[in-house]
Amino acid sequence: MLKPYHEADIFRVMAEQLGLAYLYEQEEPQASVAPETVLHPRDLARLPADLRAALLQAVLELDTARILAVVGIIGRQDAAIGPVLQRLAENLEYDRLLALLEG
Repeated sequence: MLKPYHEADIFRVMAEQLGLAYLYEQEEPQASVAPETVLHPRDLARLPADLRAALLQAVLELDTARILAVVGIIGRQDAAIGPVLQRLAENLEYDRLLALLEG
C-alpha cells in the first residue's frame, strides 16, 4: 500500500488480510413529506397557542431536547407540518423556526 493512505484503502487491505466483511449502515428513507416543503407563519397559526409558545421558548433558549419534544407533539397533532418542523429541528435551523414562530 502506497502513501498517501486513504481510509477506503486501509479498510480494504484490513478486510483482505484479516478476512473481514464490513456491514455499512443504510440511510433511512426520508419522511413522506417532500424536503422542499416550505412552511409559512400562517401554517403554524393553526396550532394551539400553548404549543407555539412552548416551541418559541425552546427555540429562544436553544434547548434542542425541548424543541424536539414539542415538535414531536406537534407532529402527532398535525401530520402535514410535523415532519417539516422535525427536519428543521434536526438540522438545527433555529433561525428558520424562529422566523416562522414570530412571523
